[in-house]
This record gives sequence, C-alpha cells and structure tokens, in this order.
Amino acid sequence: MRRRWTIFAPCALLLALGACSVRLVDEVGKGSGPGPDAPDAGEACAACGDEGACVDLRTDEHHCGACGRACDADERCGEGECVPASDCGVTCGDDECVDLETDPVHCGMCESPCGPGETCRSGLCTDGSGVMCDGRGSACDDGACHDHEHAQHHCGACGASCDDAWVCDGGECVPPVSGQLRIAHDPYAGGRVEVFFGASWGTVCLLDSMRAPAIAQVVCEELERSWTGSLGGASGLDLPARPPAVSGLRCTGDEARLADCPRDDAVDPDCRRETELWITCR
Repeated sequence: MRRRWTIFAPCALLLALGACSVRLVDEVGKGSGPGPDAPDAGEACAACGDEGACVDLRTDEHHCGACGRACDADERCGEGECVPASDCGVTCGDDECVDLETDPVHCGMCESPCGPGETCRSGLCTDGSGVMCDGRGSACDDGACHDHEHAQHHCGACGASCDDAWVCDGGECVPPVSGQLRIAHDPYAGGRVEVFFGASWGTVCLLDSMRAPAIAQVVCEELERSWTGSLGGASGLDLPARPPAVSGLRCTGDEARLADCPRDDAVDPDCRRETELWITCR
C-alpha cells in the first residue's frame, strides 16, 4: 500500500515554526502509525484532525493509539489498541473490563465494592440472607444496609460501633477534627448532618429550606457519596438533642466542602428539630 505524508491545512503556517506535527497516512485514509512528532498513546489528550480537536488516544475509536487510526465497527479502543467490542461491556478505573452485575469490587457501578463476605448479584451486594444493597451499602444481621465507611454503629464491619464523640471515617473510628462532618448515624439509611466545632458535635440549621438540596449535595460530595435526593432520615431514629453548629448556609451545590459554602455569621440558637438538615447519601 502506498503511503504519503499528510499536512493538514491549519498546520501549514505553523509547520516551519515546529508548532505542528505531521503523520504518515495510508492512501485509504487510515493512520498506519504516529509521525515523528505525534503524541504518545499514553497521553490523555492529543490534537487530531483538521480542527485540531483534543482526543484521548487511549479510548477514542476514531484515533486509537494515533491520530486517524480508526477501529472497525465491531471493535473498541482500549489503552490505545483496537480490541473486539464483545470482550467488554463496561470499563472502570484504568480501562478495566468489568461486569457490574457480578463484580464485587464494582457492584452496580464503578468503584462500588461489596463488604466482607458479600457477593454481587444483579448489581446489588448481598450476604446471602436475601438483603441486597445498592451503591455503597452492605447488608448486616439487622436486615438493613449500612455504609461501613461512615456508619457510626457499623464502622468497618457490621456491629462495630464508634463512641458517640468520635466519627467513623474510612471505616475506622477516629477522633474528629474541627469542621469535620458526619451523618448520624449512617449516610446510607439517612440521618442528621452534624458538624464538629470546638469540642462537640452540632447540627446544621436550615434558615431557608430552599437551600437544602444544594447543601445536601455538598455534604454528600464531601463524604465521597452522591445525594439520593432524599431530605429526611431513617424512620424511628432517635438522636440526642444537639445545639446548632452552623446556620445560614448559602451553598450553590458546586462547593467541594461544606466549609467552602458562604454563610451568615450569626448562628440561630433556636434551631428546632424540623429545621435540622437530615439527608441520605449513597
């Protein structure tokens, strides 16, 4: 097959300045390999095509491993190589091929592991008791699903309780630091948002209920979870009364941490149970 050097029009002026790359192209128009200055296949972004659009050579089916190297209709691009599409349905992490229906590390969604002793069935974690949990939940002997990374009474494992003054963080009971938040007692089941200030835990008091969804999104994001859209807690949950730690939050929902949200300086000392923020994260 004959081959030719192809210089795209926008590159003509820049070629002499060394600001544009060229590549070897087959006569049929399919890239046969990178040119001398072509981006490496391991790079996340490369300028390809007449418009110089940014593409990922590791996954782009039209520019797989090199600009212009297209995969066939029954192939996908994985790590810069064209492979049969039938080999994989979903990829997670570093282009790892997984089955979300049965993979205990990616159960139902990427990076959603099941707990110890659990299996993944139909995209839900189960311990064999018939209780199946979605998202980050794990089934325990009480017949409910719990988030072992943040649940106060199931921290790291079913039945492992943290002292009320401490917090379950990453599956371990640890002393809190100022500004740290938690959902008492469990983000999965839903509970009250509490913030640690000074030497004690306090509540988030809502002065404007219209801001609750944006605040809930930020809280769940800080816990590396997703807000379910639910405002409220587990039925029958009895928590001790606590003073408000913060009120007047004016979050937009784009903040990474609750501490980044604008807020009024004053704290409402008369925060009632019905104005406390209760949410569910998974």
